[in-house]
Amino acid sequence: MTMIKTIMICGSGTGGHFFPAYAFYESLKKLTHARIIFVGVGKPMENMMKKDRTVEYIKVKMVSSSLLRSNFIAFLFFFIMSIFQAFFLLLFNRPSIVVCFGGYTSLPIGIMARMLFIRTVVHEQNEVMGRSNRILRSFGAKCYSHFRIPGTRQMHNPLRYKIIEGKFFPDKSKFNIKNDNRVILITGGSQGATNLNDTIFETINKFMEDPRFDNWDIIHITGDKESDYKRGRVHGNNHHRYQCYRFLDNIDEAYAISDIAITRGGSLTLSELQYFGIKKIIVPYPYASDDHQTKNALFYESTHEDVIIPQELFSPELLYITLLRLTEHTPPKEQLNYEEHIRDMIDEYSGEKLANIILNS
Repeated sequence: MTMIKTIMICGSGTGGHFFPAYAFYESLKKLTHARIIFVGVGKPMENMMKKDRTVEYIKVKMVSSSLLRSNFIAFLFFFIMSIFQAFFLLLFNRPSIVVCFGGYTSLPIGIMARMLFIRTVVHEQNEVMGRSNRILRSFGAKCYSHFRIPGTRQMHNPLRYKIIEGKFFPDKSKFNIKNDNRVILITGGSQGATNLNDTIFETINKFMEDPRFDNWDIIHITGDKESDYKRGRVHGNNHHRYQCYRFLDNIDEAYAISDIAITRGGSLTLSELQYFGIKKIIVPYPYASDDHQTKNALFYESTHEDVIIPQELFSPELLYITLLRLTEHTPPKEQLNYEEHIRDMIDEYSGEKLANIILNS
């Protein structure tokens, strides 16, 4: 076995790419003393990497694929520049292996790693392999995927340790919720939250006034858009059983107490919600590349009987009817004991599985 001295991780652009990469990093940190480099693009979510003294964080300027749709010439120019940037990044740091989790940091670094004969591993989170990962697979990268994508080895989405352990320690008092009340969690992810929020805001007053929902509270993560957050704050002032946040650092604590979620179709979010046994109303973001959110949602609909509502049909009326049905037929979650269920969680430590494969190959 060749000694691995330096491991480079790439995964940014959205939380769906970053957080599996971060979970994998947590596992590496636990299992090896190798030098770990994380390459990011300076998104706010990457601040946890900047503050961590055990990882070398490198911010790079990479071109987003969104530029490809608006200005091909500009995209080509900046992509070539990012290839040169990746060359010098790899040359100066000399990683033994590059691990890519998708997003626009992965493609130029992964391509240059293969051209320099550096071992490259790709993890795909979605039902449909993204463009960057498809290209890297054609360059000979070893591919793993959360779903059973042909030509890849299945490896579930890595979950952060706080997510895994948070399942066993629900505490409604942290959100000022009565112990006998149940919770609906609403999150639009890092893309497409506004359309989802509009329908939620049109439904809240009716929801709060209906006695059939008297024992249900709402936790609403509105996203970064200031106008959405302000609208949520107005509803929060009017209804004590509704509270909103721009973003939740302690999302594991919200998962632990939630019974139903209204969400987009990002694979990582769906993985985390499923891990916590939360029933899902999935509204796929229709502009996601290759419509992968719809395909993710169809998998959970067929395997876990979750509900899909296409965005064009996502109306206050349909949402209300769906919530009435789900709140009536969704039983309370079982209280779990960490020590008794630790053996059942082995598959959730997929970050450690992937890390062990890479370190021992």
